[in-house]
Amino acid sequence: MSISPNLTAAIENRAGTAQGEGPLVNVPGVTYWRTLNAAGGFLCSLPLEDERVDYVAAKTTVLRFYLDGVEKFVGVVESIGAAIEQDGTLWLPVSGRCLAAELAEAKVGFLSLDDGASAGVLDGPNDIMVSASLTTPSAWTLDSALPGYTTTSTLVYAKFAGESALAALRLVGEKIGENFRIGDTGRTVVWLRAATPDSGVRALPGAGDMVAAESNPDICFYTSLHRTADAYDMANKIYPYGGGNLDLAVTLAASSKSAGAGFTLDKANNYLQSDTAISALGHTIPVYMQFPDIRPISNTSADLASAADALYEAALAWLSRRDEVTDFITYSLGGILQLPPEVKVGTTLRVIHDDPRLTIDASLVVLEIETTISPDGAQAHRLTVAATDKVPANSTDDIVTNIEQGYVFQAHPLLNVNSYEVGLTKFIYDDGATQEDAYIYFDFDSEVLQVQQCVLKFETNGDIGGGTIGMLPLESTVVSASSPAVTSGASSKSTADADGSINVTSGASSTSSSAGGASHSHGVASPGSNFFETPVYHDGGSAGDNVTYDHGAGRFVYTGSDVGTKDADTYSETAPYTATSDAESTHTHGIDHTHNVTASTHGHGMDHTHSVTASITPVYGVYRELQANTFNKADLTYYVNGAGPYNFSTDAVVLAGNRYQLDITAKVSASTTTFRPNQTNNTLRIIGTNSGGASGRRSCTLDGVLKIRTIIQSTAVT
Repeated sequence: MSISPNLTAAIENRAGTAQGEGPLVNVPGVTYWRTLNAAGGFLCSLPLEDERVDYVAAKTTVLRFYLDGVEKFVGVVESIGAAIEQDGTLWLPVSGRCLAAELAEAKVGFLSLDDGASAGVLDGPNDIMVSASLTTPSAWTLDSALPGYTTTSTLVYAKFAGESALAALRLVGEKIGENFRIGDTGRTVVWLRAATPDSGVRALPGAGDMVAAESNPDICFYTSLHRTADAYDMANKIYPYGGGNLDLAVTLAASSKSAGAGFTLDKANNYLQSDTAISALGHTIPVYMQFPDIRPISNTSADLASAADALYEAALAWLSRRDEVTDFITYSLGGILQLPPEVKVGTTLRVIHDDPRLTIDASLVVLEIETTISPDGAQAHRLTVAATDKVPANSTDDIVTNIEQGYVFQAHPLLNVNSYEVGLTKFIYDDGATQEDAYIYFDFDSEVLQVQQCVLKFETNGDIGGGTIGMLPLESTVVSASSPAVTSGASSKSTADADGSINVTSGASSTSSSAGGASHSHGVASPGSNFFETPVYHDGGSAGDNVTYDHGAGRFVYTGSDVGTKDADTYSETAPYTATSDAESTHTHGIDHTHNVTASTHGHGMDHTHSVTASITPVYGVYRELQANTFNKADLTYYVNGAGPYNFSTDAVVLAGNRYQLDITAKVSASTTTFRPNQTNNTLRIIGTNSGGASGRRSCTLDGVLKIRTIIQSTAVT
């Protein structure tokens, strides 16, 4: 193997520090390539006789290849071998990837590409680059010079769990149908979006006139052409699923997207089809495809909708690149000696080939450019071009990405089935004035992804006649209760206020002692002349005889002697008199009277106590209300989270025997789409309508269980 005198390779460590005494000068040749949406690579052989090869080691060495002093490619050594030529010369075969190997080594960790409000973002690639730069020797940036962009044209909604930055960039591009390439120099990424800029170059067959080619930068000549059409994985209808088990995976049901021209989107049946491709082919080729990295970042309905939109974009991008035979036709153009610098991966090249056996005149996307520098310093290029920007799935990066996805699938939050029952006993009552409804409360917290079943199972009294299903009667452990009469002492007041005291305001007694005949005296006013209305005279008897006269309200006794002459007309009293008492002064006054009192918070304290004897004696047993006073199933209605009323009798169906089941799954979840809970806090309310009853009241006992079966996310984000 001869040595190219114009090809050298500088040896650096991963930090960019030069190693050894100058570059390797005995480099026999090198082949390197750049690929769309992937890291490029290289391979070469180094002479072991050069002592500087001792500095070359896997993963620790960077080689910079120069041709005539112009940098051509920079690669990280990742594989080293040994070879012995026929002449006994020892060589060191080395290979690796371009500097984008750093992006393959750097992990983005648990990076979320969302706006914090359950929607996607446009700066996803930049977020990935920033995350990757935390663990790379030097920062990686997006090349914003056209045709590069710093944002995507489609919202990106994703969450990564340990993927590499390179895999994350590729996954983002695949899911939204956009592309990128690694920059020719430095640590840059050129984000191309969905555009494939025209290079303005035509590729013509034949060796051509090299002088003419050099003077015309819009032409390149190829000496060989290979055409490949491998439509093995062609499909024109896709059933896409996101992360999780099939029945729990994200589907298109919650997507807000609408299909473009030539496509049909059926959210309910979860498919997207290319009508144009089906019509052209004449039959349908369906495929079920899972995108395990597409899942809600957080457990909310908005996140589910964003995930469903991301799933639609991924399905559309996948289908658009595989729905026609032309999508699988690739061309390999070899022997290109002069390649204009405008031709880069991701641009288009007009390929012309005029031959009856193979005619081509089309603008094709450049998927890969491979360059070989031979021992004599000559360069030859080989281009891989196709009608679409779908890179053939046979590169090392595809294999690495697939392996990585196996780990990622395990790293994302896991889903589990959760099932439980809650026993309950509720009473329902209505007497026309008082009503008691049964309220059953249950919650679906943030870990619940799907509500698969929510049913109330309860027992009835069976058919009570005529096909009428009676509910269970009201039951009590107290059959009856009795109590003796209540007695109390007399009160010492005629009325009372709030604190039990009264105040006397009028009607005071004129007595000086209490009743019972006690002696006392009355004050008597002095009589004037002619006091007696009827003349009286002494009868001339013995001294000391008294004359008694009842006058008005009192009795007066006169003591005296004969002092005057009886006269038929007049009587003159001149003798003195005295007021005295006799035996009749000992007598009894009745002192019955009434106090007029008003309620007061002060005055006479008249608190008193009633002596009460009260004792209730319950009689225990089992009391059951009459069936005539018990609700029938047809008397009940129900509400779910305020919506209703619903027909309880119709909706509650028999399970077995006297047991019935009320299924409210569809009323607490989006049953026709995603089965997600409609809200966190839920209420089932059951009421009875009083249609009479033997005693004017109706009631029943609701005895059963509430069974709930959900799918939960074990590491839900709250």
